[in-house]
Amino acid sequence: MRQRILNGVGRSFLLALSVFRLTSVAYIGAGTGSLIIQVVLASMLGAAVVTRIYWQRIKEFFSRNKEEDSAHGE
Repeated sequence: MRQRILNGVGRSFLLALSVFRLTSVAYIGAGTGSLIIQVVLASMLGAAVVTRIYWQRIKEFFSRNKEEDSAHGE
């Protein structure tokens, strides 16, 4: 059974190698780096805003679990 799965994975890998080219002839423009930086910064700032909005709920979730554990332990 294991050999059969490995054969399937190997065949899939060989098919992927034959479909996709290993060399690239694409051109990355000058503004691409700036776009990538903007996306990374926006993602980080978005995560920070969401964390700030839901921070109280996050704290309550973890403190509630500790209170329930200590109440059951007594």
